[in-house]
Amino acid sequence: METMTHEIITTEAIVLKSLEFKEYDKILTLLSPDFGLFSLYVKMGKKKHMQAHALVTPFTRAEYQFTRGRTDLFRFHDGSTLDQHLCLRKSYKTITTAAKMVGAICSSQLPHTEDPALYQLFRVLLGHLTKSEDPAPLLALFYLKLLKHGGTWQEGDCCQRCDKRVEQEFYRFGGELFCQHCAPPPSTIFNSQEHRALGQLCHLTNLALLEGFASPGDLHQKITSLFESCYIFN
Repeated sequence: METMTHEIITTEAIVLKSLEFKEYDKILTLLSPDFGLFSLYVKMGKKKHMQAHALVTPFTRAEYQFTRGRTDLFRFHDGSTLDQHLCLRKSYKTITTAAKMVGAICSSQLPHTEDPALYQLFRVLLGHLTKSEDPAPLLALFYLKLLKHGGTWQEGDCCQRCDKRVEQEFYRFGGELFCQHCAPPPSTIFNSQEHRALGQLCHLTNLALLEGFASPGDLHQKITSLFESCYIFN
């Protein structure tokens, strides 16, 4: 982040949402490494509308210049597009998966919280979405990373309540692990093979390995249930 004269701030960000305001203006929800989630008011006007179209389009990654206002709504000054991620729009599965990632971010993150790691993860996954034949593993990985990143993911194989080791049926609610007797309803049940796969995915750092990763059963749907038990989507 670079703070310029006249209180103009410059940061890289990705557009998550774009809300129409008045006839031509926009209110953007952005994710940046420096400010986390924040809102930006873009006063466009008819002439500027066409010139700045890319800067206010969802999934665009750009460099934005803005000033702080009296509220949490920052005011747009200028910007330059870095990547529009146009390839996301070539596939229904891809664009809907990207939209689900946006929903996950908006539901799980507090505004104005600096988080370079989350920004980098989202940026990298957006790029990989266009290269993947099946985006479901990327979405499942993103949910798991968000759970772990948010501090709600419990490592190991011991029950959160009784501290006994779980060996066959692993019950998880959100990111916490329980045995059969302590599990709160409705917990998601994983067998030993699925639970090992969860651990591998949580620590996966090379996305190239995801293409050859064999996910047992309906693991992706179970991961979605875990995430949704922690966060309600907007």
